[in-house]
Amino acid sequence: MIQLNLLPDLKKEFIEAQRARNRVIAMSILVCIVVVGATLLAGFYVYGVQNVQVALINSGISDNTKKLKSVKDINKYLTLQSQLAALPDLHSNKNVYSRIFDFLPTLNPSAPNNVKLSSVQVSDTNKTITFSGTTSTFLAMNTFKDALSNAKLSYAPKDSTDIVTEPLFDTVTLTSASLGTSSGAAVVSFTITTTYKSEALVASSSDVAVTVPTISNTGANGLTPVFGGSQ
Repeated sequence: MIQLNLLPDLKKEFIEAQRARNRVIAMSILVCIVVVGATLLAGFYVYGVQNVQVALINSGISDNTKKLKSVKDINKYLTLQSQLAALPDLHSNKNVYSRIFDFLPTLNPSAPNNVKLSSVQVSDTNKTITFSGTTSTFLAMNTFKDALSNAKLSYAPKDSTDIVTEPLFDTVTLTSASLGTSSGAAVVSFTITTTYKSEALVASSSDVAVTVPTISNTGANGLTPVFGGSQ
């Protein structure tokens, strides 16, 4: 059987172009359908599913809130819980004033330059310690003042085992001094105000110790005071 191709080449190319165009249109329509479907699904999730989820969560929060409010004295329990949670920080930041009694024997010079303290006042607000007392001579008073000025504080900071050493007092000031008599003997009354390192008394500091270097200083009357003694 003999077949004759009666279509010219131009007609064949036209038919092929139409077929290619139809394939592109079909693919475009399919892609559009997929994109529209994905958009609709996303919109359904965002505006449908998520709204339902949010509504359920809000409903759960509302129900639980009502249940909590229905508990008798719930506010007292919550306040107590908050206070208990704050206790560790309050404990670590409180001052241990009893340490001062451990410091005093070291800060008081050896005889004959030791002092008799009548009061030791601590101000946590101003970080000051005020020493008031008497001694036999002005030299002894100055020796005590020098002992305070040279005192060293060693401690381990919070959450550390490394020992830090620094001056115990930032400032040492003689605020008053007067000569008088007591039981027929001359006495020097004095008041010395110091600014202390907060680490010296705060509870979070550990291994706290105070030292005074042994320093000899010959005074005008020939006495040789030595820092670091006991009352």
